[in-house]
Amino acid sequence: MLESSRFFISISLFLITLTLIFHFVAMGYPRWKASERRTGSERTITVGIFQRCENQPISISSAKNKSYPICDDNKYIFPGNKNCRESQQSGANLVNHRLCHQANNPCQCDYSSIAKGLISCTIIAACTLSLSFLLIFSHIIINPYKYQFHLYITVVTVFLLLVGLIFIFVALILLGSSLNYDLYQYHYDLRNRLEEANTQQQKDEIRANVTTYAAKDFHTRLDWAAGLEIIALFFTGFTLMIRAIHLVRIYRNRNV
Repeated sequence: MLESSRFFISISLFLITLTLIFHFVAMGYPRWKASERRTGSERTITVGIFQRCENQPISISSAKNKSYPICDDNKYIFPGNKNCRESQQSGANLVNHRLCHQANNPCQCDYSSIAKGLISCTIIAACTLSLSFLLIFSHIIINPYKYQFHLYITVVTVFLLLVGLIFIFVALILLGSSLNYDLYQYHYDLRNRLEEANTQQQKDEIRANVTTYAAKDFHTRLDWAAGLEIIALFFTGFTLMIRAIHLVRIYRNRNV
């Protein structure tokens, strides 16, 4: 029994450690999705949970240009922001959204509801996975013959892992269902243009035009940070399965 418990604990610690590494790296990099221009990569837009980056061509010499990513918080000027109406009318959409990141700007910018959902899901998953790691590690320092303590700890760990699995899954569903959202808002300013439309027909035409031009000009795909989050999802599932098997074994041997 003790040998099998050590085996389950070791495997669980290894899997949850990998899960946390992949999850935190994915959260920290703005590479969840990428919108690449079909004519070249000099204006590629990459989006993460907290930041949005765009490759900008910078002149190195008179004969050579090189692209460097410029990253800002993934915030937008949404409709109803009276402080920014004048600036919105005076410049391009891309420049307007960058007003959010200038010092002493008059705009009240915010994350979109989708970005807030992603942030919430990934933070909750990070908390539950971290607590799961601590609980699994606690098996090592608790007397191995105190089966009741190990049973309670394993039950709580299974619950936390299940919650983490659900929230990672929800985050990936949100990501997949809003793959082009940031491109539409950042490059085409869709939401503000829809707000300015007077009739439903005008809104339908604007939405159709933006969808057509976006498909023509850009190719949007999941990037490598989203791949890390998918791996974290699978590792969370494997850890949950190992902990559930361990729970059954502890329960069966509680009176042995």
